[in-house]
Amino acid sequence: MKIARLLHGNNETYGFVKGDKVATKDVIIYQTGVPIPNNVKDFLFDGWYDEIKNKIEDLPYEESISKFKLLSPIPNPNKIICLAFNYTDHAEEQGLQAPKDPVIIIKPRTALTGTVRYHMSRFCFTARL
Repeated sequence: MKIARLLHGNNETYGFVKGDKVATKDVIIYQTGVPIPNNVKDFLFDGWYDEIKNKIEDLPYEESISKFKLLSPIPNPNKIICLAFNYTDHAEEQGLQAPKDPVIIIKPRTALTGTVRYHMSRFCFTARL
């Protein structure tokens, strides 16, 4: 399951993404009856996921992700901490051996620019800063 911040017109929301479809916050509230918060930061860090985790599979994912502009995952983070090669499969895809411990990369909050997708002949990755 992926969670995304989304913009439609002038309205910011968030939702769960499955494939190229989205179940938005309003759909989640309607389907689960749980009044989850208006912003994704409160949803993620105040325990709301635990309130609905058993109901996620039953949600209808009906809206196309292409209807929305993807926003940076977390608005105004204090800091950005990334893990590199924390998945053995990913390291192997890159022709590298995964380290025993993940590599930690710290970025300043000013590095946050939104979601951009890059595709190159050798590498395929999604930048989320």
